[in-house]
Amino acid sequence: MRQPPLEKRTHFAYNSDITTKTISSTEARSNFYGIMREVTDDAVAIVIRNRGRDNAVIISEREYNSIQETLHLMQGNNLERLRRSHEQMRAGMGRVITLDEIDKMLEE
Repeated sequence: MRQPPLEKRTHFAYNSDITTKTISSTEARSNFYGIMREVTDDAVAIVIRNRGRDNAVIISEREYNSIQETLHLMQGNNLERLRRSHEQMRAGMGRVITLDEIDKMLEE
């Protein structure tokens, strides 16, 4: 799927406690399993420098899934529904419910 020009895209801030580390492609080749452990165990994103080409980034599957979920929520009507819900909560029109209450609603 072709992406719209960068200036036409919707931008949002992805907030995460992930640390970024940059290494060379040579280091990545020689320490691949160590990098995989670091990415999954320590919540580190590894940027692999690739001379003359775009760099690559290695992140954990959990981090990847989180980013995908965020992107999904930012698409189409989802973003507008989230904005409306947020405005309603700020205006005192919503209510906070517990997980137990959600379970009871699902059982009915």
